[in-house]
Amino acid sequence: RWFGNLKTQARIGNVLTFRRYGSVIYLLFEHLTLDAWTDNMLEMSLSAPACRAEAAWDDCGSPALARAYCLTFYIACSYVFLNLVLSIVLDHFSLIYTLASDFTCINDQDFESFRVAWHRVAPREQHWIRPWQLAPLIMELHGLHVAQLAFDVNARAHRKRLWMLRFYLDELHKGRGRFHFQAVLRTLATHAVPMEYLLP
Repeated sequence: RWFGNLKTQARIGNVLTFRRYGSVIYLLFEHLTLDAWTDNMLEMSLSAPACRAEAAWDDCGSPALARAYCLTFYIACSYVFLNLVLSIVLDHFSLIYTLASDFTCINDQDFESFRVAWHRVAPREQHWIRPWQLAPLIMELHGLHVAQLAFDVNARAHRKRLWMLRFYLDELHKGRGRFHFQAVLRTLATHAVPMEYLLP
């Protein structure tokens, strides 16, 4: 009503106008996405002598109403729209995290148990263990009921598995005679993942 007869200008003209319903919706959506809303506000603030303000024909805007309308719309709608988009994005991230955790073989508790077992086996060594300490570490994990990362090293069926892990870690560290915390954890975690998850 107040901006229906605005004079044609650089932005508000034939396409962006308050004279047609579809064009008004497009203009509001443009304001909602913060696309040049300040330029539109300046053109809606048009006043004499740049326009005709007569009883028969008035194609001027209103500086006070333009600022009140644009700022109110910006504060009310834009923040609501922004929060809506953010909530949808964050909701999708939480859904992805939930789906990923459902398919995870090893959880946070397993990692914490590994840290506790490491500290028990090598209390003085913060980041390294000797090759002979690998079996006690796995036995500690077995005692903490971390089935994903541990196995019974005394069982005949698992001796070859222990030997292969030790050989792999020795090759990884180029025969330095000690294994790093992250390398042992990564090797045990990779070993715990079922083969079908590793295949393409």
